[in-house]
Amino acid sequence: MLKILLVDDNKYVIDDVGGALESVGYYCIGETNPIKALELYKKGDFDAVIVDVKMPQMDGITFLKEIQTFNPNAVVIILTSYGDSDTFTEAMRSRAYAFFSKPAMDIRQLLDCLKKIEAA
Repeated sequence: MLKILLVDDNKYVIDDVGGALESVGYYCIGETNPIKALELYKKGDFDAVIVDVKMPQMDGITFLKEIQTFNPNAVVIILTSYGDSDTFTEAMRSRAYAFFSKPAMDIRQLLDCLKKIEAA
């Protein structure tokens, strides 16, 4: 099973998404502070990262770019309430693996995405 780092300034999102993923066997670690999450990523052996876009200390696109400086092959999934086309375009241009809008996200789509990562 995949080891996933969840990064969102909203603890409830971490609890909800992490709980759903753990219920099907994924191992999840959540962090509300993206700067601390970067340190966790550097120390951990994560298979994927799920990150929010709008966070106080660092936005998710910057977080994605920071991870890529030391792991260009990082698998980063963007999860955001700000699903506008500009945010989507910037995420894809920055080589995000996938992009999901919350709160309307269907957890089954996220699980399908993670299964593809696992199979690769």
